[in-house]
Amino acid sequence: MRLHESTGFITSTIAKFLREEPIDCDKYLVVIDEASMIDLQTMYRIVAHINPNTRLLFVGDPDQLAPISTGLILADIAKSGVIANTMLDIVKRQEGSTGIPEYSNLVKQGITPPALSTGNIHFHDVPLAQVTNLCVDLYTAHPEQSQIIGATYKAELGGIDALNRQCQTLCNPNGRQFEFELFGERNYLDIRLNDPVIFTKNDYDAGVQNGTLGRLVSIEQTATHFGVVRIDTGDDIQLTRALLDSIRPGYAISLHKAQGSQFPRIIVPITNSKMLDRNWVYTAITRAEVELHLVGAASLFTTATRRIGATEVRQTNFSNILKY
Repeated sequence: MRLHESTGFITSTIAKFLREEPIDCDKYLVVIDEASMIDLQTMYRIVAHINPNTRLLFVGDPDQLAPISTGLILADIAKSGVIANTMLDIVKRQEGSTGIPEYSNLVKQGITPPALSTGNIHFHDVPLAQVTNLCVDLYTAHPEQSQIIGATYKAELGGIDALNRQCQTLCNPNGRQFEFELFGERNYLDIRLNDPVIFTKNDYDAGVQNGTLGRLVSIEQTATHFGVVRIDTGDDIQLTRALLDSIRPGYAISLHKAQGSQFPRIIVPITNSKMLDRNWVYTAITRAEVELHLVGAASLFTTATRRIGATEVRQTNFSNILKY
């Protein structure tokens, strides 16, 4: 959606692209954005889906989160030296005055920035026990511009589920509970009217993808749907039975859901999760357009920054194969 808004060209998710008719024309250029997220199996399916003469342009950052499944396609392409590539060193997402480009570059190298707070970056050095409460306080100060990005869902301290519950209590205390009738029984979701929400599954017929954000604007049940979510594009999505299982509160979301997106103001809980390595921290920092809040112990931040990421330890052979 972001690509379509900024370029006007036809865009789609890879999953939708692979569901469409194969491209037989050899005059196409296929641009793959956020290519660092592509795993080996997905890349195979893309190549098999297009004409052998179709040109491919990969756009992405090989230092961001590694694909969930096997492979490091973008990193291996860059490392091989066989395929021409260009490093884009002019930052467009954030202005230099924010301090975010310089800060993220240090983290990418495994270096803890000498000044943890600088420019529009605010480091809140607090014990782990205070992380959830402070993240929620920061969110409630500017909810319309803010997004909390976490590492794990179930963690008692700094977990996404706990953050969502507390944000909902403070930001939407009087919101009506989302209740609906199904098969003659009364059901409910832990979502209230006017809560921000996120879809967690692809439903192309409905017009949503895994990671689509919106706000629950109606919980009136009709013969065809159970409520309405207004997504970021301004479109209204009617919540069918198939979609009920795919929405959850969106005050706090995972970094994997946020990868590829950007937000004016980001709040990042720094916890002791092993998921926090330099790739994770670097990716989280670069989601912020204007303002960044890092919340947690400085020692945990240093540990995460120094922890080698999956892009450095995952064993692949694609770069060598490309050389032959």
